[in-house]
Amino acid sequence: MKNIIHILFRHFVFITILFHYCLFLPGQNKSLEQLQGEHVDLRFGMFIHFNINTYHPGWGNERVDPKIFNPYGLDCGQWARAAKSAGIKYALLTTKHHDGFALWPSKQIPPNGKPPYTITQSAIPEKDVVREYVDAFRAEGILPGLYFSMWDVANGIGGPYDKMDTINWNKVKPYILGQIKELLGGKYGEIPVFVVDGYMWKMGHRQIPYQEIRNLVKSLQPNCLFIDHNGGIPWEVDLVYFEEPLGIQSPNGNTIAACQGQTISNDWFWDESCTDSSKLKSVKDIVNHLNRLEPLYTNFIINCPPNRSGLLDKAIVDRLAEIGKSWKPNLTRRSLPEQLPIVENPITPVSAVATSNNAMLAIDGLNDWIKGPRFQTLWQSDTILPQSITIDFGSEYKNIDMLMYLPRRDTGNTNGYITSYKIYVSNNGEDFKQVYKGIWAANQTIKRAQFAPQTARYLRLEILEATGGLAVIGELTIGSNKNKVKALSSSSRVN
Repeated sequence: MKNIIHILFRHFVFITILFHYCLFLPGQNKSLEQLQGEHVDLRFGMFIHFNINTYHPGWGNERVDPKIFNPYGLDCGQWARAAKSAGIKYALLTTKHHDGFALWPSKQIPPNGKPPYTITQSAIPEKDVVREYVDAFRAEGILPGLYFSMWDVANGIGGPYDKMDTINWNKVKPYILGQIKELLGGKYGEIPVFVVDGYMWKMGHRQIPYQEIRNLVKSLQPNCLFIDHNGGIPWEVDLVYFEEPLGIQSPNGNTIAACQGQTISNDWFWDESCTDSSKLKSVKDIVNHLNRLEPLYTNFIINCPPNRSGLLDKAIVDRLAEIGKSWKPNLTRRSLPEQLPIVENPITPVSAVATSNNAMLAIDGLNDWIKGPRFQTLWQSDTILPQSITIDFGSEYKNIDMLMYLPRRDTGNTNGYITSYKIYVSNNGEDFKQVYKGIWAANQTIKRAQFAPQTARYLRLEILEATGGLAVIGELTIGSNKNKVKALSSSSRVN
């Protein structure tokens, strides 16, 4: 009898452990479309800019004494409760901003050979702000997302704010990938959203290869949505992000899964305006944003920066509570429409040439945003059409079936929108065959051309007609929507 009881008890313990283990397993992998639909249904998010810049204002500073980071009253639970009172459903914490200070005890060795620059070197070395944040927000039923800046001056990844960067990927790769693994490798549980910054607009997706970063994120967190802050381009990301303080907003009629960020105070990080309710965004303004963006399938993210003691100021806490009393989501809104196919598997080209001017500007991986020309690197043809641009992938690839085109985005100039075009491919750069001919609308919307899968090393876009009689390209990306694009070895090349 004792043996039977002992066996039954062991089985009970085993089943109990297995049950509790299963409760904490990550959810079953979902399709991108399902994740996008679920995310835009959240509608309202909170950005939390809290880092060394809370104590030392500026962008991309060289290192300052990490001991100035001293949030003696840190209470992430207060942040979460305030967010919940507003009806906020998810949040984003600046785990590392442009100045390279990590809010978690990162073990990675900086590529510039300097000492670590993390919470462990601060005035609160025993803390892990990321840990306290994710635990506090989950306790209030709010999904905790993470923000991570690729641009990292303190640790040798990029330079001053006003300079274009040249990055040695082989040198910085172990550090960047190592920190992403620390954040997304499971220590902090499931992370629904991962936002990178200082990337497309500062150094470009060619300097630090986008596909390698995205593949790592997806391998660590299959259900995590990948966003580029101020990206604004619906390829190479899972959600488009519109940074409103730069004048970029979700366009009328938008049906692309997106989010739009704005600050509740005068800046992203804390300043005195956070203490004065008259200087904060009004309840009316924030509710108007939510009501406008909701039918555009664009979540509104309001940035609420904690102060130097590690708390949200009373003015912000009160404002969030007022919002919660004044706004409720419209649950009759239809589900996210089917998303048009995009290049989800891009090829990184090695070069480009054109019949006129510098074609490399069309493949530099930089976000050509409407606040140009500082980072608006446009290829512009001569005024005699047709003109063409030819992309070299460096090797033959199979499964090429899509091209996407970003028109110019500066306001007040409508010249250069490509309206009529042909696409050709080649294996040797001399003999080209036409694979597609199409027409695009004369506006700023993202354009795409999808054709039968091709094997080629070169792709040529021939511009037949464009507004103003010249062609302008902000960016081109080429690859495949669903198929893995694969470089062919010499033994498997198509002759």
